[in-house]
Amino acid sequence: MLNRNIIKTAGSALVMLLIGSQCAFGAQEPQFFPVSQDGFIGDTMPFADGDEMHIFYLNDQRNGTIGFHPWNQVSTADFVNFRDIGEVLPVVHNEYDRDLALGTGSVIKKDDVYYAFYTAHNGNIEPKEVIRMATSTDINANGWEKSREFMLNPPKGYE
Repeated sequence: MLNRNIIKTAGSALVMLLIGSQCAFGAQEPQFFPVSQDGFIGDTMPFADGDEMHIFYLNDQRNGTIGFHPWNQVSTADFVNFRDIGEVLPVVHNEYDRDLALGTGSVIKKDDVYYAFYTAHNGNIEPKEVIRMATSTDINANGWEKSREFMLNPPKGYE
């Protein structure tokens, strides 16, 4: 038999999802979730660090530039108030750069260093997708540094 707290939590989550969907597609207020100021939030990548949750996401800007999906970040301690950190991993607007488009990944922390592993995508070069890494000592700053040396290649023929 399922624990009643699990059922209550799942029910509450479903209600919030339905309310949030109505807010997203209907009236402007109230708003129960963060919204990107310059695009759409896609592919969220949550990371808990102490009492704070950091939600990285692909910022789907649809602004006509050749590069797309930089990583942006919002942070929260209570899931009511969100702090918009902004762009933390930019794309490179060069048609032959690996980081032309960024894809989903994950963040880990080892010692006092944060590591973001992300997919770099560019249909103009082979392989089209690789896994890259960026590091930071301050998760709430725009101080992420991409490693140009770190790259995990897929098996031959993989897209």
